[in-house]
Amino acid sequence: MINQPFSLIDSRFTAILAATLAQSLGAWGMFVYTAGASAIATDLGISATYIGYQIGLAYFAATLCTLISGSITRRKGAVQVLALAMALLAVGASVTTLWQLVGMFIGSVIMGIGFGLIPASTSQLLIAVTEENKRALIFSIKQAGIPIGGVMSALTTPYFAEVWGWRAAGYAVSLSCLGIFLFLILNRQRWVVEEHTNAPISLNPLLPLLAVRSTRRLRALVNMSLFYVGIQIVWMTFLSPFFVEDLKLSLVEAGYFLAIAQFTGIAGRIFWGWLSDRLQDNFTAMVLLGWVMTACCGAAYFLSADTSFVLLALLCFLIGFSAISWNGVFHAALIEVSPPGETVQVVAGMAFYVYIAMFVWPSLFALLIEWSGSYSIPIASLVLVTLAGVNFAWQAKTRR
Repeated sequence: MINQPFSLIDSRFTAILAATLAQSLGAWGMFVYTAGASAIATDLGISATYIGYQIGLAYFAATLCTLISGSITRRKGAVQVLALAMALLAVGASVTTLWQLVGMFIGSVIMGIGFGLIPASTSQLLIAVTEENKRALIFSIKQAGIPIGGVMSALTTPYFAEVWGWRAAGYAVSLSCLGIFLFLILNRQRWVVEEHTNAPISLNPLLPLLAVRSTRRLRALVNMSLFYVGIQIVWMTFLSPFFVEDLKLSLVEAGYFLAIAQFTGIAGRIFWGWLSDRLQDNFTAMVLLGWVMTACCGAAYFLSADTSFVLLALLCFLIGFSAISWNGVFHAALIEVSPPGETVQVVAGMAFYVYIAMFVWPSLFALLIEWSGSYSIPIASLVLVTLAGVNFAWQAKTRR
């Protein structure tokens, strides 16, 4: 019998803090250049839409890594794997600042591998310290690290780009990840006791894929996530270029609007997690979230350079409250319907499919922008994407 990686967590707060900080810095690293896409494009002599390809490549690397992340976490322990993830993110962020485009893409791959180790390790850490009736809220707090990282990108990258150059943003990510790496390594024994087993644990990359497709509700949840995450990654990647290129805002102004969406995403994740725990129903919340996303994408089609800042801020608020707020409730629902003993592999399998979507959607959206010559048609097409997600959310709610 294989023991769980954790038998005792001495400090629940420390575990949640470590997981949330790791999630935040991972997201900051993955999105650090989105808010400065225009400045980076000018410096490197490329189109700003290339940021979509950079994000896509990072998520492609993360996708491959997830296939063995669950098994590695069970073999080495969640804290050690999380520390490794931080080390890879630190190295990758530094490499992106070197060798122009070559360094950007090599560093993105390294960061993607580090990011791919985070879901299984942080989930295993939190499962050990969380009661089932509080799971949506705790996982929403951890998942709030994604928009926190986005906020850090939106607020710091434009400033770094104007004052010290865009490469300073990469250095800041590297140093921050190195700090968390040292914290995890030096303090691990103080707040977690890990049990290891001598029994071999398979690194078969098919195990997560089989686990996450094992029931009808799991399949519906994963299918829903492919569309919901598409909306999320497109807005997080292209909101700033859209506002700069089509709505004629400055880079700093666009960064502020992106920060509104990200800040709202932080509060929104916690709100939806609290509501789901109160209702003891994760699935209704995901259906409602999908309808709000649909309304936001439909409204965005009608934006123009004459749209008032108040309306832009309101739209960004609602985007954050929906498209950037669904993840914690989704994780709780996923764990709720996972087969006994397969939770870590289910989370890893989920991350594989989600990261494929996060690799495909930015690249697809960038191609659509280049084909159409503007953001109008690509933005309008997002309505269909959200409706597909709502359909699968409803299937997950009604299937037994």
